[in-house]
Amino acid sequence: MHRIKFLLKWKIIIPIFLSLVIVISILVVFQPFRTSNSVNHILSPVKLSSFNQLELYCEGIVVIDNVAYISELGVSILNITDPLHPSLLGRFFDGGAAHQLHVDNNLIYFADAHDGLEIVDISNYTDIHKIRNIAQADDAYGLDIVNDLAYLSAINKGLYVFNISNPSLPILCSSYSSSKSYTYLEVHGNYAFITCFEGLEILDISNLNTISRIGAVGSEGYIRHFQIAGSLLYAANSDAGLEIYDISDVNNPKLLGRFHDGGRPSYIYVIEDYAYIADFDDGLEIIDVSNPKKMVEIGKFHEDGDYIRAVQVVDNLAYIIDVSGDGLEIIQLW
Repeated sequence: MHRIKFLLKWKIIIPIFLSLVIVISILVVFQPFRTSNSVNHILSPVKLSSFNQLELYCEGIVVIDNVAYISELGVSILNITDPLHPSLLGRFFDGGAAHQLHVDNNLIYFADAHDGLEIVDISNYTDIHKIRNIAQADDAYGLDIVNDLAYLSAINKGLYVFNISNPSLPILCSSYSSSKSYTYLEVHGNYAFITCFEGLEILDISNLNTISRIGAVGSEGYIRHFQIAGSLLYAANSDAGLEIYDISDVNNPKLLGRFHDGGRPSYIYVIEDYAYIADFDDGLEIIDVSNPKKMVEIGKFHEDGDYIRAVQVVDNLAYIIDVSGDGLEIIQLW
C-alpha cells in the first residue's frame, strides 16, 4: 500500500516538475529584448546623422514630439522626424546666452545669462518672437516651471519665483537670496534642488513667503547637471563622475555610489536602470546603474575631437550636442 502511494506521489510530482522546467526554458530562450527605452545587452552606438548649423554654445536639449529644442547662444529648433536628415525649423537669438529651458503651449521659457527670464512665442516657426523678459534676475542659469510658477536661479543672487499665469506679464511673487553660484535647477514637490560650485542645495519652497535652506549635497566637485527619479538623485559631476544620492531624507542626502573613469560629465539623462552621460571629451557613455554600489559601463560613443555637452534619449535614439563642431548628433543605440 505504501509503495502504491509512493508511486502515485511521484507520478504527480514529476510531470509538474518537468512542466516547470519547460516553461522556464521557453521564457529564457524566447524572451524578447526589452524595447522602448530599455536595454539588456552591451551597446555599440552608431551615428546616423549630424546637424552643425548651431552656435555651439550649448547648455541643454529638450526633445518633444520629433522636435529638438536646443539652448545655445539663443534657442534653435530642429525637425528630427527623419533621424537621417534633421533640419532647422527656426531660431531665436537676441544677443543673450540661453541656459536651461522649458517648452509649454507654444511658448519657450528660458534662463538667459544676460536678460534673466525670457518668454518666446514659437507658435509660428517663421516668426519666433519674444513676448516678455524679466531682467531683474540677470546671470540667470536654472529654470523650472510647475503649474503657473517659474523658478529661476541666478548666479550670486539666489532663487526667484514668478507667477506666469499671464505669460505676457510675469509677476515676481517670492525670492531667496544667496551668494552661492546657483546654476541648474529642478523643482520636486515642496523642494527646489539647485546646483552650485560647492555642491547642491535643497530649499523648502512649501511656503513661498519663507523659503529656507534645509539640506545640501557636499559633493567633491562641481555638479553641472542632475536628474531626480523617485528618491534618487543622479548627478553629473564634472570632477568626480556619475554620482547617485538617496534623497528620501531631504535633510540628510546620502551618497550611494560613484562611477568615475577620468572623464568630465556635464549632463545626464536617466531611464530605468541606465544613465546616459554627456562626458565632454570622453564622448557619450551608457552606464548600468541598477546597483549604485557597482555601476558598469555597457556602451560608449566617441569620435576624436568631440566635446559632448548634452544628451537626451527617446526610444533607441540618443540626441547629443557636440560643441566642438558637429552640433546635434543623432545616435542609434541598438
